[in-house]
Amino acid sequence: MAIKITLSALVKFPVKGELNDDKGNKQPVHFTLTCERRTAEEWKEIFKEGEKLSEGFAQITKDWGDVQDDQGKPVPYSKDALEQLFRIPGVAQLAYVAYVTESGVKAKN
Repeated sequence: MAIKITLSALVKFPVKGELNDDKGNKQPVHFTLTCERRTAEEWKEIFKEGEKLSEGFAQITKDWGDVQDDQGKPVPYSKDALEQLFRIPGVAQLAYVAYVTESGVKAKN
C-alpha cells in the first residue's frame, strides 16, 4: 500500500508495561491514549527539556482507555487524572516511547 502525504490528526496507541505487586510479582498493566499526531519538529515544542512529560501530554491528549480507580471503575480522562497517572514511576516514560513509536512510521516485520 502506498503512503499518503497527510496523516490523521489523532493517533490511538497502547501503553504496556509491568508493575511489581506487594509480593514482588510482576503484574501486566496497560492503557490506551488518544493524542494529537504532531510532526517530529513539533515534539521539541511539546516535550520541552526540563519539563515533566505530563505537561506535554496534557497539551496533546484527547482521551484514554483502560484507566481505572481503586474499585475498578473507569476514570474519565482529565488533565488532573493524567497528572495523577503519570505520578506512578515509569508511566510517563512508557507513554512517551509508545507515542513516538506509534505516531509515526516504523519498520514492518
